[in-house]
Amino acid sequence: MKKLLLVILALAMAVSLVSCGEDPVETVSSTSGTVSREYTVEGTVLKNCKGQADANGVFVVPDGITEIGEGCFSGDTTLKEIVFADSVEKIAEGAFFSCSALQTVTFGTGLRLIGGGSFQYCTALKNLVIPDGVTVIGANAFYECTGLRSVSLPGTLERIDSYAFTLCSKLESIVIPDSVQVIGTCAFQACSSLSDVTLSHSLAEIPFQCFAQCSLLDTVNTADCPNLETISPYAFWNCTSLKRITLAEGLKYIRNYAFYSCSKLYQVTIPSTLVGAGAYAFDLTPYYEELSDDYVIVGDGVLLKCNRSAAYLDLSGKGIKTIGGAVFRNSKDYYEGTDDYGATTDYGYAQASYLDVLTLPEGIVRVEDSAFAGTGVMDIELPTTLEYIGANAFRECIQYGRNVMTGAFVYPNVDLSRCPNLSYIGTNAFVECYGLTKLDLPSDDIEIGAYAFFKTEAMYRFMESAYASGEETAFFTSGNTLLWTYVAPGVTEITVPDGIVNVAGTAFCGWDSAMVIDDDYYDSLTSISADTLFLRNQYYLGYRVTSVDLPETVKRIGAAAFVSMRVLNELALPDGVETLGNEAFMNCYALESVSVGDGLRSVGDRAFQYCYMLESIAFPDSLTHAGDNLFYGCSSLKTVVFPEHLTDVGYQLFNTDCTSLHTLYLSPTLESRLYGIVGTLYQAAEAQSLTVRYYVSDEE
Repeated sequence: MKKLLLVILALAMAVSLVSCGEDPVETVSSTSGTVSREYTVEGTVLKNCKGQADANGVFVVPDGITEIGEGCFSGDTTLKEIVFADSVEKIAEGAFFSCSALQTVTFGTGLRLIGGGSFQYCTALKNLVIPDGVTVIGANAFYECTGLRSVSLPGTLERIDSYAFTLCSKLESIVIPDSVQVIGTCAFQACSSLSDVTLSHSLAEIPFQCFAQCSLLDTVNTADCPNLETISPYAFWNCTSLKRITLAEGLKYIRNYAFYSCSKLYQVTIPSTLVGAGAYAFDLTPYYEELSDDYVIVGDGVLLKCNRSAAYLDLSGKGIKTIGGAVFRNSKDYYEGTDDYGATTDYGYAQASYLDVLTLPEGIVRVEDSAFAGTGVMDIELPTTLEYIGANAFRECIQYGRNVMTGAFVYPNVDLSRCPNLSYIGTNAFVECYGLTKLDLPSDDIEIGAYAFFKTEAMYRFMESAYASGEETAFFTSGNTLLWTYVAPGVTEITVPDGIVNVAGTAFCGWDSAMVIDDDYYDSLTSISADTLFLRNQYYLGYRVTSVDLPETVKRIGAAAFVSMRVLNELALPDGVETLGNEAFMNCYALESVSVGDGLRSVGDRAFQYCYMLESIAFPDSLTHAGDNLFYGCSSLKTVVFPEHLTDVGYQLFNTDCTSLHTLYLSPTLESRLYGIVGTLYQAAEAQSLTVRYYVSDEE
């Protein structure tokens, strides 16, 4: 039998959290003599202690206190030193938020948890010794403590949550003990004085932007990290002093931009176990620029760079298993000279415009992000061994041509059906491949990203044929995978055919989502004809469809499948749906209710972002993963129920727009991460009070 433990969390501005209970008068000793101090105690929780330091700015926490309550000292500019009793076990969220004069912290031996945002913006803090027994440092715990020079972490620490030490610009070194198994997103980002890092041997991943912009970091050694499998996107981005990195045997993936713009990185030791290298992982580094072999193959068959002329390119017989990210990308033409960061794009494949026919030999398993984007490829043969096609992998690179003798259009044949092991096709993988006329997928078990086949010739032909047929609705399917939907003008309801198992990314996004103008406005426009506008917008569903009926057979809803369906007002997900992809319902402004089936296991990042009208949602016991930024902008959201056993929850599920949120159900194991989960609601000046209910066992 279960019951709920009720916890009231005041989410007004962290510097003005409201206390409750009686205010006993305490007599405390200080260096200036005996003075009277008033503070609030609720049970053994210390609350509302602002302005209670002695004449020297010192406050000694009385013995018997077990918890420093939320926002207890927040905004206190008179507090210079805090001494904890050994009885204190927990420092709650925002406890010392923005105590800008706090210089010295002496922790007690009983401390177990440092909560999220607890010392955020404590800019005068200089040195910290965190005692043995502490297991979690919460999200934003020491965010922008710009005076912090040293931190000693205990051997009991298990987790450093997201943004824990971000912008600690004077922090010079950090030893992460082997007990630490998880480091959160951006945990040490922009620690601009950090020059020496010792990593935990227990880490499986160095997360997104973990050490990005640590401009004095010069050496990283992961050789003694046997569990390390992934270096995530931007992990060491713009570490401009980084010279050497040794990567551990066992490492499998280096993701996009991992070491991008590390302008002094000249020595990299890559392990034999590497199977994936993302786009621009080493771009704008001396190491990458100086790789001069015709084919630079590292790890377990990863093609990291190619210097061979397109006229003589031959990938066969070289043991290549992975085409690395952006290896053949025509970045110079694609970005017209500069990339998203303003850097010149002369690091692209020099022969990209001449690469018109390509055979990928058998044995190739992965084609990473942007591998061939913007090249001149017109015809490509895929190997039967292919399992993975990354985001933007063939973007704008498969085009049609003309027969020089007859002048007839010639379209290439890209046969995906010959790849029986294919399991993933990433976002924009074939977008604007106007030469791609046919889509036959080998199975219905393929995860298909947003806009994967958007604006291909196959899509154009389907939409034009559906429009000409006069039918109210039409569906483009491959096997039991739904790729595109056509809805005639005036139709507001869609019934998806029985048997559909996989709803691909952006399956309900039509011809052109970038520009939608109602018929009423055509007469007032002079710069473009009404006919042209109609052609651009005739298949777009976002402003028309209010209802979608899904069959019981659906198992997967792909990334951005319902993105920007602005008048869709309700949806019932069948019990068989197991996954919702990233951004599945993002920008569904009118969506008021979603009935979630009993089989749902995973919800991707930003799945309900900016669903302004959504009021409540309850997830089933089957849920095992909830992604980042899940409910950003959901200003009407009042109640969210997560199941009792859910522990894999992302960062900042809510933002400051979620001011209607009043009830959140969570596993008690997530209490230590509440600040990171609730996110910037802690800093929302007009936020309403939030009741967090934690499940607890009721043993009979």
